[in-house]
Amino acid sequence: MSTLYSSPESKALATLRPASATHGLKIEEDERLREARRPARWIGDYEGDVRRYLEHAGDPLEEWESVPEVRARMVECIGEISMRHPEETVAVCGHGLALTLYLSSLSLFYGNVFDLWRSIVLHRSPW
Repeated sequence: MSTLYSSPESKALATLRPASATHGLKIEEDERLREARRPARWIGDYEGDVRRYLEHAGDPLEEWESVPEVRARMVECIGEISMRHPEETVAVCGHGLALTLYLSSLSLFYGNVFDLWRSIVLHRSPW
């Protein structure tokens, strides 16, 4: 592994710090890897709102960053990282919604995008 890339958010950085220290790898922060923006307040039915967000991409929830915006920044970011490291292995650490939108944009993805999100946040592989 040559480089670690992370969202600048504290949870992502905390996830990568042990690998960075153990393997002497630098963590490169990239703002584009941050989570989808949404209100910073309690959401009573968070799973329900996430389902609506992911399954109705053309009709965004109020105050949530649009699905096309999140998907575009993630595709751009990971594409640039891949081009910078064509023969190297890197790790990318981000967040559930943003990573779900990236993975669901890949041609190999099939299935339900909400189920993909649940598999990421519950740490269960959908494949």
